[in-house]
Amino acid sequence: MKILFVGDICGIASLQRKCLTKLFGIEGNVVQRSCYDLGGVSQFYQATMKGSSRSFKTYCIGESLVHDIVHVHAYDTLVRWIKWFTRRPVILQYHGSDIRGRKDEKQKYYRHANLIVVSTPDLLEDIPEAVYLPNLVDTELFVSHQENCAIGTAFHFKYDADDFAKKFAETYGLSLITHNRSTDPIPYYEMPQVLSKYEYYIDVRRVNGKIVKCISRTALEALACGLKVINWKGEVMYSPLPNEHKPEFSAEKLKKMYEDILKK
Repeated sequence: MKILFVGDICGIASLQRKCLTKLFGIEGNVVQRSCYDLGGVSQFYQATMKGSSRSFKTYCIGESLVHDIVHVHAYDTLVRWIKWFTRRPVILQYHGSDIRGRKDEKQKYYRHANLIVVSTPDLLEDIPEAVYLPNLVDTELFVSHQENCAIGTAFHFKYDADDFAKKFAETYGLSLITHNRSTDPIPYYEMPQVLSKYEYYIDVRRVNGKIVKCISRTALEALACGLKVINWKGEVMYSPLPNEHKPEFSAEKLKKMYEDILKK
């Protein structure tokens, strides 16, 4: 079985390929546009990088012909073209703002997929027929270095919810450090060391004026590194990383999805 991963949102596709290959010997290729590889996560996992939209689309359609299944991450406009030119089964996975609150706009794209997958449970409100596949964390990279953390400190990425982050920091008596990863990306391989400097990670985000009611991928990575996480409700979550977000869980579930699709 060979899988083509189209798009690599936050490195999720690269991690899926890594786990499937390591645990089950399933081969795969990950393709990502270089302009969307903030932090260099796709390059870290040695994905195939493409520049222009046209070269990306052309390469993906051509590569689909030599793979058994195409697993598309977010690039829903490509689904019908891949199906039309290659007749390969396509899984479409959404991750957040690529579908949240946009069902009517996106339905004309996702209806062509053989299976729709979402990375967080709140997205099932937008697409109830989708399958929830929990975000996974690279537990070989994100390991605890909490012996170096500064007690009483918290880290937060700016996602239009600094007011909530400040409120939560004050509630727990924490010194808050806020970072804008859009204007100042942190290299992916440095993230474990950056997170481990702090005792807490504050995980609150606002999209289209609304607080996002799910735990983020970064918060999961923080848990894997031994941090305490304050979620959008102001509640504290403690390590260890929940089992459903560990690579072996996701890889097993993915393998079954692929096998079921090939049987149809």
